[in-house]
Amino acid sequence: MPIRVQILLLPETMLSTLTGPLDLLSTAGSLWPLLMGTEPQTLFDVELISSTREPLCFAGGLTIHPQKTLDQAGPTDVVYVPSIFIMPDGELPASVSLASNWLNQQHRDGAMLCSACTGAFVLAETGLLKGLPATTHWAFSELFQQRFANVQFKNNAVLVVNSDARLTTAGANASWQDLILHIIKSTTNERVAEETRRLFLIDNHDSNQGAYSHCNLQITTSDNEVAKAQSWLQANLAASLPVEKVVQQSALPERTFKRRFKQHTCMTVIAYIQMLRIDAAKTRLVNSDDSIEQIASDVGYQDSSYFRRIFARETALSPSQYRRKWK
Repeated sequence: MPIRVQILLLPETMLSTLTGPLDLLSTAGSLWPLLMGTEPQTLFDVELISSTREPLCFAGGLTIHPQKTLDQAGPTDVVYVPSIFIMPDGELPASVSLASNWLNQQHRDGAMLCSACTGAFVLAETGLLKGLPATTHWAFSELFQQRFANVQFKNNAVLVVNSDARLTTAGANASWQDLILHIIKSTTNERVAEETRRLFLIDNHDSNQGAYSHCNLQITTSDNEVAKAQSWLQANLAASLPVEKVVQQSALPERTFKRRFKQHTCMTVIAYIQMLRIDAAKTRLVNSDDSIEQIASDVGYQDSSYFRRIFARETALSPSQYRRKWK
């Protein structure tokens, strides 16, 4: 009996994370045998589920017809939530709350719930991720942490699997490939997943999202002391003792300042500094031929070996590997 997969289709769905997974799941176990002259199998029964059977129109005029409504869907083995378009102000579309009860019911009935990219917002809105690790697109990490403070956010992770809880989240857009291969492997076997990987030329994401992310320097906090600290840190990247200096400039007790900084930025002061420095180093690695030692010094690391360790921790690549990847 085929594995039942329901794809949640919302008006805000990003098509790249819908059509690609649809192709992989629909051909897993059948296309490889057809090409190799062996007996094909239908391993997955994939359905598009939405709040209505009315056709949904997407970019370029592409129209997609849901096959069933939420009420008609019935039990399933897997629910896949593609990424959705979210405005920078963080307001989630009304369609998300409409889907929450359905997702909770499918999970209670035994389904594995999976999300790609910003689809994690849809999954987290159900409350099922409370206390569990999760990831999403790197550009929405701060917004996710602010909205879902009770979720253990895994910054820069490509794939976070909670096997016991039957909940899996994937990072930025192309991470759906890792997610779909995980679904294929966990519901069928490793051979089918590997055949699918080869057919569609899918590489492992050996580096994490940190190898792709870019620092957002916008200062949006309403806390003046935090905003002043962010501005100063951005302008004084390589300053010595930066934490002590912004605390002194704030005229706030140290614990109060650090608590407010984390509350408004979702990171500690030292983590914010590391983010600024690593981001500046990324730019220099790609746009200059300067030595790694010189770049490390210029962005605030006098010990280049320490810089290399921090850089590798944040990107899963050495500075040299990062330069070769992007230069």
